[in-house]
Amino acid sequence: MDNRYLFVDGGSLRETIALFESDLYGGVKVDVDYRRVGHGYRKIFYYDCLPALASTEGKSAAEKQVLEDAHQKRHDEQERLFAHLQTLDGWHVVEGYSKPRRRRQMEQKEVDVLIAVDMLSHTHRKNMDAIGFITGDQDFRPLVEAVVREGMFITLLFEPRHTGLQLINAADAREPITPILFNEWLTREFQGAHGLPSYGGLGRPEDVGGTEIESWKSGEVDVRLFLNGATYYIVRAVPSLMSRNYQSPLFQLHHTDPGLLRRVHDVWFKPDDLRAANQTD
Repeated sequence: MDNRYLFVDGGSLRETIALFESDLYGGVKVDVDYRRVGHGYRKIFYYDCLPALASTEGKSAAEKQVLEDAHQKRHDEQERLFAHLQTLDGWHVVEGYSKPRRRRQMEQKEVDVLIAVDMLSHTHRKNMDAIGFITGDQDFRPLVEAVVREGMFITLLFEPRHTGLQLINAADAREPITPILFNEWLTREFQGAHGLPSYGGLGRPEDVGGTEIESWKSGEVDVRLFLNGATYYIVRAVPSLMSRNYQSPLFQLHHTDPGLLRRVHDVWFKPDDLRAANQTD
């Protein structure tokens, strides 16, 4: 195993999981296999805090009970997750604390500082050869820049729709959390029950066969939807994220569920398409 450490911003990862549950799986709760998240890393440090109870001032007794029950449920789920992660080889849970805020449900305290102190300490001591960092929090840009200046190679793993370019560009390498990567983090049982589209290179649109039934723009990219038998195909130019993997002029995804097909395409490629379109304006 390579001597790589993974640092996980637990709050950011939870937000990413919630986004994929909503955008890809129709609200179905996914089953994450955290051993797969940490695959290839010698040590994994997971930073998070238990949720704080939101203020119940001015609430009725019934409303207070609803808030307290919801908080207890989130609290118990977090505790079970922390206990599970601590049973996994190489995983270490580091807890901060939280308090409610007026404009946000919860403010994490200490977590950002704990991540910065540990990452810089391990970097200074040269305990690892490279770092993976799961976060989308722009506040970590100075930390990433400091690690780079210290000579440590750091790869940012991020959800591309909600991560700023300044943070992305600060890292040595960037790995967007695409639907395909996220799917690899799920249990085999969940993958089998919720299969994602297949994909690959394509020479010509007519190679998929069938009939074109719809077309639209993703940024400045022309996207076409075909139906061949019971299978739907999205055909488009090779996305920039995949350009090193495919020499063919076109790219296709296919699945029997056109709604899922469209959602996967938009989650996977639309942010990059829009970013490229804005750069040409």
